[in-house]
Amino acid sequence: MKSEFNKDGSLKLPEELIKNKQEESNSIVLRRIQINTNHPAIAQVRIEFPRDVENPEKIINYYKQIKDERFKSVDHTMKRVDKRTFVIEVKRGSKFMYSLLEYLIECFEDKLKNKNKVIITGVWDKFT
Repeated sequence: MKSEFNKDGSLKLPEELIKNKQEESNSIVLRRIQINTNHPAIAQVRIEFPRDVENPEKIINYYKQIKDERFKSVDHTMKRVDKRTFVIEVKRGSKFMYSLLEYLIECFEDKLKNKNKVIITGVWDKFT
């Protein structure tokens, strides 16, 4: 693959990457983020909205409703980072950590996809 440059000297991004970034900016993004793979493993799910969330209590209440439906042994929290972003974090890795986070991703995708396009990105690094 040959690198191309814009007139100002900056690296030209591939069209596919530009298209993906634009699609993300108009969608709700559920992003898997691995903070640490060593003991203790730390992982997050970021829920990123394209616009300010007018009623954040709906998101927080939905999390409270589903958070203990499965994998109750996994310690996790949700916090609002800014007007568009929420983070669900597991600070102490456990056997069921990734199963819980995948379950929460599925739940939020099902809840949010009726009115919005939902994109799921990121991968989990292997827990060591």
